[in-house]
Amino acid sequence: MTCVDELFLKRVPVTIKSQDREESYRIGIFISFSDLVVTLTDETDLFFLYSLKLTEEDFQSLKTQQGLLVDFGAFPQRFISLLDLCIKEEHSDCPKFVLHLISNGTSNTSTANLNVIETNPFKHLTHLTLKLLPGTDGDIKKYLAQCLKTLKTQSEAQQRFEQEKRDLEERYQRIIRELETRTKQFDVTNKDLTEKKYKADATIHELRTRQSLLEEDCNRTKHELQTTRRDNASLDHDYHELEKETNQLRTKLAVHEQELKDKEDLEKRLADLLLSEKQQKLKLRTQVTAEQEKLLIEKNKEMEEIRKELESTKRQLQQKEDENHKLNKSLEDTMAKLEESKQLLKTNENVPSVFLLSEECGGKLNLTDYEKF
Repeated sequence: MTCVDELFLKRVPVTIKSQDREESYRIGIFISFSDLVVTLTDETDLFFLYSLKLTEEDFQSLKTQQGLLVDFGAFPQRFISLLDLCIKEEHSDCPKFVLHLISNGTSNTSTANLNVIETNPFKHLTHLTLKLLPGTDGDIKKYLAQCLKTLKTQSEAQQRFEQEKRDLEERYQRIIRELETRTKQFDVTNKDLTEKKYKADATIHELRTRQSLLEEDCNRTKHELQTTRRDNASLDHDYHELEKETNQLRTKLAVHEQELKDKEDLEKRLADLLLSEKQQKLKLRTQVTAEQEKLLIEKNKEMEEIRKELESTKRQLQQKEDENHKLNKSLEDTMAKLEESKQLLKTNENVPSVFLLSEECGGKLNLTDYEKF
């Protein structure tokens, strides 16, 4: 019997009735299409075997006797549908479709009728009755041989399954051990990376703090530079004003010196005139001398005031030059600080590249290396 011929192979609930008993079982029913063979077996009783071989001629007699409305080609599927209804109603309190196997005698060689019955409150309606023959010794031996072959096949399949199961378990255990090893390695790597990340974050935080301080220092230096430049511009203006005033005073001094020289020349001429005119009147000489002395006193007094003013101007100019020298020195110091701040800012801008280089070097750069960069 080939698998192609097999139409139905299931365990079906069957009520077995005989003259002295009535019991319910789950019977295996096998149906094949070659001449429509129906076989009943019980896994709990290997000697329980009933079968029916129904040819097309036998079916025509059965159709006439029981008033069937299907032909031989459609009968197997109809019969299988009735069996499926019985299986479906198995757990129902009042099953609508049931199977009854009624033995016609008490011996194991007695025939039996397999009835498909539909129950309702009015009556039990038998849809189909099949007369089954008990298996002969040869049939039972053949069936037992098939069962043994099936058991061997199942045993071999079970052994193969167990071996495959063991192989799979060993394979899975090996995979699990490998995965556990890799997991541990990943954990160690992750721990190292986490520590490196924390260290990098701390370094970045420290560098950002230093950068903020440097930026504040740079901003403060820029502000001081701007203030110094304003002060320097103001001092330059004051210096130019003082220089202008000094030039004016120098010009005035030169004029007064020229006038003084002219006066001295005049005095010399007057002295020469006095020497040559000793004979002039005493009154006129006294008057002229007095006027000259008065004029000389006034001029000397004016020259003294101009000299004092010039000295004061020179002192102020020297003070301004000292202040300008100090401001220039402060400006040079401020420019040096600004250049240092620019270098530090440039170093901070290179920090991401340093960290990238640190990762390429396996994280072996220390803080001294960062400062070198």
